[in-house]
Amino acid sequence: MYSARNATAVGGRYIEALLGKPSLVRETSRLTVAEAIKHPIKTAKHVRSRPQDALEGVVLSAALEERVRDIAIATRNTQQNRGLYRNSLMYGPPGTGKTFFAKKLALHSGMDYAVMTGGDVAPMGRDGVTAMHKVFDWANTSRWGLLLFVDEADTFLRKRATEKISEDLRATLNAFVYRTSEQSNKFMLVLASNQPEQFDWAINDRIDEIVNFALLCLVWRRERLVRLYFDKFVLGPATAGRQ
Repeated sequence: MYSARNATAVGGRYIEALLGKPSLVRETSRLTVAEAIKHPIKTAKHVRSRPQDALEGVVLSAALEERVRDIAIATRNTQQNRGLYRNSLMYGPPGTGKTFFAKKLALHSGMDYAVMTGGDVAPMGRDGVTAMHKVFDWANTSRWGLLLFVDEADTFLRKRATEKISEDLRATLNAFVYRTSEQSNKFMLVLASNQPEQFDWAINDRIDEIVNFALLCLVWRRERLVRLYFDKFVLGPATAGRQ
């Protein structure tokens, strides 16, 4: 009876992970079973989609472009060879392209992506531990590999020794630390933060790559953005004959 009860619980969690996305995940490119049945054409396009350029539409400095392109190549090779993913930390001011590049990195590597924010964890209280386990149970069922992007990660991954945090938030942090204790061939962890110095020491131990997304020259950045906008919304449609 004990074995049957536990087997039923494990099977239920697995089916739940396949049918829907966890509450902490705000956005994802991964299609659930229910969405695949409801939108077969969209599912077929998703399966047949080809990897994209990791830097297409991303405005970065030349030095940073070279650094992140190396990460993109390594991540794609890891996905193709079913190796262990290297976790990354992207830090810098808001609006420098961290989230946008993370999505492009996943699509370039043939992976799915999921976006969650640290600000959603604290309000969950005692339900945070269960929600966090659901995120990683869901990530481990990914067929192609999942890039888990945690925005504002420092809001709940703070130092446990010096910061005054609630017991519920501390328990959720412990659950996160436990589920990321080893590298995985199912998911890749990408953290984004404006204050990386506030991370708990255990979180720092899980980071393999650190990338600084600094602000660019304002004039140069405006010119690049205007050129991208013009090519996508004016020149492209005009030359293709659509408008």
